[in-house]
Amino acid sequence: MRIQHRDTSRLSALSMAASAKQCKRAVAETGCARHDARMLGLAAMQKALERTLDEVGRYVLLAHFRRAKALRKADGSFVSVADLEAQQALKAKLSRIAPHAAFLGEEDQNPKIPDAEMLWCVDPLDGTGNFVAGFPCFAVSAALLRRGRTVLACVFDPVRKECFSWREGDPPRLNGEPIHAVPAAPEEAIAFVDFKRLGPAQQAVFLTCGAIRSQRNLGSCALEWAWLAAGRAHLIVHGGQSVWDYAAGAAIALAAGAAASDFTGRPLFPLTALKRSVIAAGSAELIAHFRPQL
Repeated sequence: MRIQHRDTSRLSALSMAASAKQCKRAVAETGCARHDARMLGLAAMQKALERTLDEVGRYVLLAHFRRAKALRKADGSFVSVADLEAQQALKAKLSRIAPHAAFLGEEDQNPKIPDAEMLWCVDPLDGTGNFVAGFPCFAVSAALLRRGRTVLACVFDPVRKECFSWREGDPPRLNGEPIHAVPAAPEEAIAFVDFKRLGPAQQAVFLTCGAIRSQRNLGSCALEWAWLAAGRAHLIVHGGQSVWDYAAGAAIALAAGAAASDFTGRPLFPLTALKRSVIAAGSAELIAHFRPQL
């Protein structure tokens, strides 16, 4: 993460003003010793991950919601003290769940995909723009990847107390109950379309009357992936998601039966680039209908 130089002193002051009590609670022990964590199976790791995101969501994000101020990063996106505290907490906690995994978070300085066998990929606050505006639509997400492919994923919505979770070999779940993506015909599809990152011709595809049923934009990529997995929407179109935007959510959606690729048809996994275009749907047929038009 690179912040414009004139904002660095303000950001430091903002961080120092954060509640020490909240930060201490956020980085509390997960309940297992470091040497025991190495022995955790994937199912136990999933439970620990769900608990971790629940704690960070409640004790960090909700504690700052409607209170945190934000600064603009060099790329124009927002960062708040909640983003920074949440990433600090996640880095400490996740290192106890998978001690040998590398770490990649949105708020890293100069983030890049490390050459590592195991990797935690984290978005500490997905939907910062919503968060600082008081709009209750944001999430914390984390994925554990092996050789660039997600094997464990969780997206937690602290406002609705919804935990979308998946581990390799098990169905994706919402608060413990299995979920499934839902196919739809183009004219019946509810679509999450990020128009800001599409060109005029691409925008026109979805603005044509009758092309889709209706369009939404939650302002949180992780939640859009999770809602696609749960059958609440049928299509995602985005001109440029970073790996932390989709590493967890896309894995959950794919396990729920969705299909996904970039605009050229290349799969999203294994991770090869920091940012990719994305088209995903409840069925491969819906992607096949729209992708040639992008």
